[in-house]
Amino acid sequence: MRWRLVVAVVTAVVMTAFQARGWFAGDPVAVVLILAAYLSVVGAAASAPSKATPPGGPAAVVTVLADVVAIMALAAVTSHPGHHDWVLLAGFFVVHLAQYSFGYRTAAAVVAATVIGFGALISLRAETPPRELGEAAFSVMAFLAVTATFMAQYASRRRRLRRIIALFQHAEQGDFSDAYDVAADRHADAVTAVGGAYNQVRQRLEQLVLTDPLTGCLNRRGFEQAIERELGRASRSGGHVALLALDIDYFKQINDSYGHLAGDDVLRQLGGMLFALVRAGDLVARSGGDEFFILCPDATPEGAAQLATRLCDKVRTHDFDGQGTPIELTVSVGIASVDLPEDGDMARQLQRRADRALYEAKRAGRNRAYSWTSGSAEPRMSPQS
Repeated sequence: MRWRLVVAVVTAVVMTAFQARGWFAGDPVAVVLILAAYLSVVGAAASAPSKATPPGGPAAVVTVLADVVAIMALAAVTSHPGHHDWVLLAGFFVVHLAQYSFGYRTAAAVVAATVIGFGALISLRAETPPRELGEAAFSVMAFLAVTATFMAQYASRRRRLRRIIALFQHAEQGDFSDAYDVAADRHADAVTAVGGAYNQVRQRLEQLVLTDPLTGCLNRRGFEQAIERELGRASRSGGHVALLALDIDYFKQINDSYGHLAGDDVLRQLGGMLFALVRAGDLVARSGGDEFFILCPDATPEGAAQLATRLCDKVRTHDFDGQGTPIELTVSVGIASVDLPEDGDMARQLQRRADRALYEAKRAGRNRAYSWTSGSAEPRMSPQS
């Protein structure tokens, strides 16, 4: 509203001055009345409640149509017949503002209103020479060509910006699976540069958001995404999925005896050991504290049990370095497997089963792996080491 008021005042002053010099025909009072009526309409539209005036809504249409009507009315009272082409240029600026502020549909309404208004101005003359009609038709076609090109380019930029916004929204939720398709931008511009910049920081963002900084494993968010993805894949292909829940036996005693820095060293080394022992394609995650998950796609229950046994044996026979002090430790492992996901809550079911098996392993004396198996009313825990 503010800039429209400024434009209206400047227009009134300029046209009044020009009319005083004889450069425009018409009555200065008519110019002032037209601009006053225009500002009244625009002010009423701007004062409507914000919830009732969404972008591209009725108030937006009223505002931009008021722009067009004001331009046509000023042309009718100030310009000589046959010299109305300037209204098409003014109409183009209104199209630009409408596209920028309110969207494609409102801009298209402005284009239609401008062409109709220009035709009405031409028809005001009792008789228009055929040559002038041809020139007017050419001006209209040029106006339509220019505005169509502008609107298409602007729509393309807006669409690509929305794509980048969607990528950042997905990144905010921890989803970095998609990249911006720079190759699809045939004419590189600032939007392309922003998309390329996102691609450059995408891997770094993924590492920051989905990775545990201490161990390099997936963090809880990364694990939740991974298990949903792998269970969905198994559901489509009919494959197996196994989950191992692991934690360090008496880890609190390590922190109490050797300090938290030594505990951090142990966690870091254990994370590296897990990475070295699992298969390619298996996913290692630190869910918090000294608790880890190992997600094994396409792993049978027997294969998962063998991996858990190797983990227990490897940890038990390894000397960990805690700030220069050798530390011996053991781990307990709970194993859960499914042949095929059954419903949308299977990820949480699988975690509960692995946690239950881990609890049973600890209750049985620690330093061992237990499997959760179905087949009876109550789950049966089978020791693996």
